[in-house]
Amino acid sequence: MDDFVWFTTVVLDPIGIWIGVILAVPIIWTWYTLTFGRRARHRRWFDAMRKAKGNRPAILIVDLFDKGDATVAVERFRQNDDVLRNIPEENIFVVQRSKHLTASDIPDIVAELRAIAEEIFKNGTETLHYFHAGPGVTAAFVGVQFANACRVIIYQHSQGEYLNWGPLKHTP
Repeated sequence: MDDFVWFTTVVLDPIGIWIGVILAVPIIWTWYTLTFGRRARHRRWFDAMRKAKGNRPAILIVDLFDKGDATVAVERFRQNDDVLRNIPEENIFVVQRSKHLTASDIPDIVAELRAIAEEIFKNGTETLHYFHAGPGVTAAFVGVQFANACRVIIYQHSQGEYLNWGPLKHTP
């Protein structure tokens, strides 16, 4: 019996401790990666998606302000941005209304968005830079049209200029 106790405490106990330490390292590493690493990877991916040029880019401007012309602000922003400046004019699409919108205007806007989406798909666009100025409900219609298509980078009109809000989809 004394041999068994000696063998258990002197031989097996240290081996068990070392096996536990060795197994704890990958478990702790996995926990850290899943908890903190995923968030950092998503942040890096988000920043890269905001700045990535993409092949065959296009611009969609939805200007539904009843006062003023947001396309001027888009053009000013475009000329100051290295990526957007090189997009050819034939790859710039505009949906514009200069009147107060009502629910009865939505079918016409959706039909125009569908026609533009079809043209964008025919061009083989991989990255769409979407500039929005107007009611938020129309942004939902744009999201529906392009949700399963190309990568969409959203720019929101705010106090006379546009801000890059990143990609429509947040899946790294």
